[in-house]
Amino acid sequence: MTATPPRARDVLTQQEAQSRARRVSHISYEIDLELTRGAKGYRGTTTVRFQRSGAAATFLDFRGKRIERLEVNGEPLEPDWNGCRLTLPTAALAAHNTVRVAYENDYDHGGDGFHQFVDPEDGEEYLYTNFEPYEAHRLFPCFDQPDIKATYTLAVNAPAQWELVSNSTTSTAEKLRDGRIRHVFTSTPPFSTYLFALIAGPYHVFRDRLDDLPLGFYCRKSLVKHVDIDELWEITKQGMEFYSD
Repeated sequence: MTATPPRARDVLTQQEAQSRARRVSHISYEIDLELTRGAKGYRGTTTVRFQRSGAAATFLDFRGKRIERLEVNGEPLEPDWNGCRLTLPTAALAAHNTVRVAYENDYDHGGDGFHQFVDPEDGEEYLYTNFEPYEAHRLFPCFDQPDIKATYTLAVNAPAQWELVSNSTTSTAEKLRDGRIRHVFTSTPPFSTYLFALIAGPYHVFRDRLDDLPLGFYCRKSLVKHVDIDELWEITKQGMEFYSD
């Protein structure tokens, strides 16, 4: 089962968002990503679990390249997808639902979405997310609106030389047969989709602590010589202490 979408306008109206927020709740995302050095894109599998009220169909936002497989409550379905919106038919849904989407996507290069940057100075590759206000669905299928909060569990297979940062700490890091590392992050508290973050690449890392709080500053290798890390730590710690008070 493979779906390649037609072109569609990627918009979510206020009325659609309000209607969907009344129909879905108790959402969790399990996101599993395959990252390879030097590739034009990546592969992913996302499992969405949610409760549904009412009898109307609902939809996930997803702006990707190709859906390879869609399962709703264990049943494979032909995707009803226009390239931005994946409709979940009423007949396939229940009160408690599990939707699994396997997909392929290209990196973004305009600053939003899941952005890929190749440093012109040394050729190193860096990836980062920028999802505000409505761009999380460029990386994974989701209910992409801020009032539908969810928990997130992330696993990423990435080159061994890369640093990975997300919204929670790494619970395990296992070496794979192909030399990459599988990073599994702990589940998060509920928050809005646009706040989900993933940064990956061969970053140089500066580390420090503020009492029991670990601090990290990540920098492209070519910019390390320009970093005044003492000033950055001073300002960061002052800010953390101010807002804690």
